[in-house]
Amino acid sequence: MDLALALAFSGDLESARLIFAELGDRFRAADDAPGQGGALILWGIAEERAGNLEQAAELARGGAEIWEPHLGGHLPGWAWLAAADMYEALGGGPPAQRSVARAERVLAKSGDTPGLELCRTHPAAKAVQRSGKDRLS
Repeated sequence: MDLALALAFSGDLESARLIFAELGDRFRAADDAPGQGGALILWGIAEERAGNLEQAAELARGGAEIWEPHLGGHLPGWAWLAAADMYEALGGGPPAQRSVARAERVLAKSGDTPGLELCRTHPAAKAVQRSGKDRLS
């Protein structure tokens, strides 16, 4: 994964995509959910850096969905928060709101106070609070 991320950051996104896709397939075949989710999240970060925000958000969301049921602690919450940021960069709306809400649930369960504060101050959370619908806290 480090090689793929380094290639992406150095401008060789096509080679990075091939490696990320192969890694995802290998982790899935090995039933390695933490590896598979991590590959998707890092791939999303690479796509975000390249300006491909829609693909980045979907990859981060996919990684978070894999991590949440299989990886304890706060990391899935941070993946959801990354997805929320990416969706917010695309204009926000329900995908950003859902992502920040899931981040908040995971981070609250793990007791990650700094992460919870970021959730509460996230623009997607503020949009829900301003509208009075489905408060996140």
